[in-house]
Amino acid sequence: MNQLSTQDRVHILTALSEGVGINATCRITGKSKNTVLKLLADVGRAGAVYQDQACVT
Repeated sequence: MNQLSTQDRVHILTALSEGVGINATCRITGKSKNTVLKLLADVGRAGAVYQDQACVT
């Protein structure tokens, strides 16, 4: 199984956080749409876990 390098992850997430669309991010980074969407879902889950832990009072 292929794994994204940290640099590739940063490049993808930077583009998405700046408002670039999914398809444009795929063209810019040269990664497949499935790869970008899987990374986005993974980051979303990690963010949710962090928020659940950080907001416990």
